[in-house]
Amino acid sequence: MLIAAIVCAFVLGTCAGSFLGVVVHRMPRGLSIVSPGSRCGSCGTTLGLLENLPVVGWLALRGRCRHCGSPIPASCLHMELTVGAITALVAWAALTAPILHGRFVVAASVMWLDPASAPQWLPQLAALVPLLLVTWLLIAAVLIDWEHLIIPDELNKGLQVVAIPLAALCGSNLIWPWSPQWWFRTWDVMGGWMGTPDVAAWRLALAALLGLGLIAVSLPIARRIYGGIKDAWSDADHRAMALGAWWFIATSALWIGATIAIVLALGAGPLGADYHPGRLLVTALAQAILGAIAGWWLPWLVGLVGTAAFRRNAMGYGDVKLFCALGAFLGPVGTVAAFALAVVAGTLIGIPARLLGGGREMPFGPSLAIGAVLAIACGPWLAPLMMRNLFG
Repeated sequence: MLIAAIVCAFVLGTCAGSFLGVVVHRMPRGLSIVSPGSRCGSCGTTLGLLENLPVVGWLALRGRCRHCGSPIPASCLHMELTVGAITALVAWAALTAPILHGRFVVAASVMWLDPASAPQWLPQLAALVPLLLVTWLLIAAVLIDWEHLIIPDELNKGLQVVAIPLAALCGSNLIWPWSPQWWFRTWDVMGGWMGTPDVAAWRLALAALLGLGLIAVSLPIARRIYGGIKDAWSDADHRAMALGAWWFIATSALWIGATIAIVLALGAGPLGADYHPGRLLVTALAQAILGAIAGWWLPWLVGLVGTAAFRRNAMGYGDVKLFCALGAFLGPVGTVAAFALAVVAGTLIGIPARLLGGGREMPFGPSLAIGAVLAIACGPWLAPLMMRNLFG
């Protein structure tokens, strides 16, 4: 069953890769990703069913258009195979370690589903779907950023809306099982930092209010900093920055309110039970909220301080919007680790690439993606080390 699932994931990934190739080509150019349909770049003929088949179509046509004989770029085949392989790898990771990548849905299925009638693979599938969606979106963002030095808002804003609930569903932000109690890891209805549900609700609200409120307060400072650099931002750039910040504040506030409502509705009983789905859901939502806020502030602060110090744009604003969404899936501790790994990856990749590329400016989005992937993959080893060094 596992082998069959991985093979199916690979086939699905090749289809996703074919579509992502269209997204990467058209979206930065302001073209529709839906219409018109795929067509030959030389003669403009609309491609048929066989020609649109991922991998098989390219091989059957031997890499040439059957209408005009022009070569079909091998990059199309490479894209499909690469995304297929990545999709299969993500499926293998999620299906072989469901407690890491689907803690909430696995616990909910044990409590609420009848094992005799419910398929055993259903919880893993429910956790796998959001992971794959985020993986494909991240691939598109990285490739566009690498080629065009931008991450389109069409990718970032949509992900920001759904990142927190998707992260709570798939549970990958719970990959840090050694997080201390004050990161909403452990509920203690009799005392401790979290305290009763009422206390937990206002503490979550206070943490979120500080994190989001300071973003709003920092906007005038950012306007002054980015307006005083060599290539000063235009008024349109500043309005776009403010709009992006308020979009993140509004979407985060929506899920913060929903989480507080769930906390108060569940009460002390479910929240005090170790593996109750309600407790796991609230824990996942709280981790996602705090991770998203941390994911905004880390690159945002680096951008503000670096720009003020060097008098040039030190961080792309699209990177900030992308990383805050990734932070929801990493949790607050995982976000810190991912950003540190991204800085290392950016240094190791960016310096040689800049030298070999004739001084071409290197985007930071790919490094953020690498850092997030490494943080997820190495979480079980990194977390205990971080906890010992930070908290003894």
